Amino acid sequence: MIYHRPIFRTLGDTALNVEFGDETSIALNFRILALDITLRAHPPKGLVETNPQVRTLGIVFNPLVTKRDKIIGTLTEMIESRNSRSG
Repeated sequence: MIYHRPIFRTLGDTALNVEFGDETSIALNFRILALDITLRAHPPKGLVETNPQVRTLGIVFNPLVTKRDKIIGTLTEMIESRNSRSG
């Protein structure tokens, strides 16, 4: 199933996974890749690295520059913006 809203999973102090669903599908992978492209074009302050995977997008950030909640807020805004444009 593709989630209506992604789940943010903490991976220690410097990383998190944005989980978009619990299946493997092209549609799910395209959502992940679209967010990855957006992040690379407009990286939020403190973003170190992104790692697109099959069901998730791995995010590495610098906790001395930004906080987890700030990264999640920025990601949520980007996802909602993409969703509103795609209908």
